[in-house]
Amino acid sequence: ARDAPLIAAHPSHSIAFHTYNHRLDSIDQLQQVRSIDLQVKGYRTAQSVITEELTDYALSFHDFEWLMSSARSYGFDLPRLENGIVKIPAHLDDYPLNTGEMDYQQWMNRVMTMTRERGFVSIGLHDCYSRFWIERYSELLDHLKRVGELWTCDQITDQVYLMDASSVAAERRTARKASIAGDSAL
Repeated sequence: ARDAPLIAAHPSHSIAFHTYNHRLDSIDQLQQVRSIDLQVKGYRTAQSVITEELTDYALSFHDFEWLMSSARSYGFDLPRLENGIVKIPAHLDDYPLNTGEMDYQQWMNRVMTMTRERGFVSIGLHDCYSRFWIERYSELLDHLKRVGELWTCDQITDQVYLMDASSVAAERRTARKASIAGDSAL
């Protein structure tokens, strides 16, 4: 047992493992990342590919609460709970900055357009690409705060769990009322 966490999160940021070695053919990514730290709640797919290893069961077994992949790979735009794992669709990340597909201003314009047009936008940032945005990070956060609320993936996960529990409770109340109404009709 460790005396202190190896990886520490900040209250306004979530940390996720982004695979162990970014290899799509490796079938023990979850086990390898858990050998590094047991506390990180999230996992971000490599290249937005949901590999055979990334089953809901395997994620739960390795104590992950959420999985982030591109909205395109999921086929949906809003977070949802599936088999105990919250799936968070990423709408944008900083990869185009690394490839040179976009410069920072083009990328920021894309961020601004998305946040104006959508009710929910999830943005993934890589620490290894931070050289492209770190000096303007405060500017990015200020923009995002002006157009909406900032939530971490951990906070989104907690909210999705809460919403699911509330809907299950409401369904049970409705079922009980229907059962009581059915019994009184006899």
